[in-house]
Amino acid sequence: MNLKKNPKYDLEHKRSYFTQIGIIISLLLVIVAF
Repeated sequence: MNLKKNPKYDLEHKRSYFTQIGIIISLLLVIVAF
């Protein structure tokens, strides 16, 4: 059960990390556009 729970948590952690990167990229695109 613990082994099954760990990868799911890791995937969720990576997802939040990629979401932050996406926000930064979108902000940079807005700065470049203006």
